[in-house]
Amino acid sequence: MKKWYNVELNKRKAELFVEQLEKVEFSDGFCYEVSGIGELRHFELYLEDHEVETCNLVLDFVNCLC
Repeated sequence: MKKWYNVELNKRKAELFVEQLEKVEFSDGFCYEVSGIGELRHFELYLEDHEVETCNLVLDFVNCLC
């Protein structure tokens, strides 16, 4: 069952996050919405449980780069 999850990232991390997510093959693709103010970007992601784990790995990778 899919659920909505959210995360807030600075502008640079948000750009890297989207770039990396586009490389991942999700079962039905992935759905997300982004809003922001200033340097922060707020993501709402609609994901299955196993997709959450993938997104967490992507976030870990992004955090290592920045």
